[in-house]
Amino acid sequence: MSLMGSTAFAVSALALSAGLAAWAVGIDPTAWLHGPALANTSAALSFEDRFGSRSTLNSASLYYPLRRGFRSSRGDFNTEFDQIEDALAGQLRDSQTEQVSLPATASVAATTPATSTVPMPRSRPAEANLLARNDQPLPPQAPVPQGDNRTFLQKIADMMPGKLQLASLDPNDGLLSGPSPDLGALGYDSTTAVYDITGRIVYMPDGTKFEAHSGLGNLLDDPAHVNARNAGATPPGIYEMKPREKLFHGVPALRMTPVDGSDPFGRVGLLVHSYMLGPNGDSNGCISVKHYDKFLQAYRNGTVKRIAVIVSIKDVKSASTRAPSNS
Repeated sequence: MSLMGSTAFAVSALALSAGLAAWAVGIDPTAWLHGPALANTSAALSFEDRFGSRSTLNSASLYYPLRRGFRSSRGDFNTEFDQIEDALAGQLRDSQTEQVSLPATASVAATTPATSTVPMPRSRPAEANLLARNDQPLPPQAPVPQGDNRTFLQKIADMMPGKLQLASLDPNDGLLSGPSPDLGALGYDSTTAVYDITGRIVYMPDGTKFEAHSGLGNLLDDPAHVNARNAGATPPGIYEMKPREKLFHGVPALRMTPVDGSDPFGRVGLLVHSYMLGPNGDSNGCISVKHYDKFLQAYRNGTVKRIAVIVSIKDVKSASTRAPSNS
C-alpha cells in the first residue's frame, strides 16, 4: 500500500471513529458544518440587519441555533412523559371536581333563602290583639233573678180574679198631685174631660189630672193665638172624641169633632195624641197628653167620651150652657 492510500485510510478511520464517538455522546455532527457558514453569514450582515427592527428576531436564529446535537436518552424521555401524563391527569381530575362542585354549590345557594336581604315583618301592635279580643262575641250571661218588689196590696190584687188595677202611689207616674175641681159642679157631665190651656192640665171626670200642652214653639200654651193655623193652641170649645181612621205616625190618636158642627177659626183635623214633637209637648194645635196611654185607656173603658177646651179653669162660671145634658 502506498503512502497516499495509507493516509486516506487513516483519515477515513479517524472520521468514522469521530462519528461513532459523536453519536455515542449525542452531539450532532452537522452543527460543526453549520458553524462556519453561520459565522460567514453573520459577518456579511449589514448594520441594519444586526441592530434594526428585525435584529431581535434574527439574533435568535443567528447566534442561538437549534441544539440538534444533543439528544436525551430513552429513559429520560419515558420519565418526562410519565411526569407530563401524571400532571395532565391531575389537571383533568381537578377540572372535573370543580365542574361537579359548581352545580352543587349553585343549587345549595338557590335553595338557601337569603335571610340577610329579606326584611323581617313588623310586630303587630298590642292594640290589634285587644281589638281582636273585643271583636269576639261575649258568652251569653245567665239572667239574674229579680226580687219581687210588689207591695202587699198589689200581691192581693194579682191573686184576685180579673186582676184589679190599683192606682200607683208613685208621684212620677204622670198623675199630677193636688186637689182637682168638681167638674160636675161646674156643669160638665160625668164623661167629659176638661183641658185647661193656661194651666197645662187635663182634668178627668174621676179627679185624675194629666199634664198636657198644645201649640208650637213660642205659641205653646198661648190662648191668645189660637187662630194661628198649624201653630196656635187648641181653640176653646167642646169636642166629641172618636178613634182616628188610621194610625197617626204609628199612634192610635183620637179625632176631635166640635159638638156644634162648627170649625173654629177654620182649624180642622185636630187630634188628641201623645208627645210627638219633643219632650215639651209641642204640637200643630192638637192636644198632647204626656201619659197618653192612660188617657186612651180611660176612653176605651168609656170613662171619658168628650173633652172641653177652656182658657183657664178659674174663669169658668157655669158649664150649664156649654155642656150637653146627660139625657
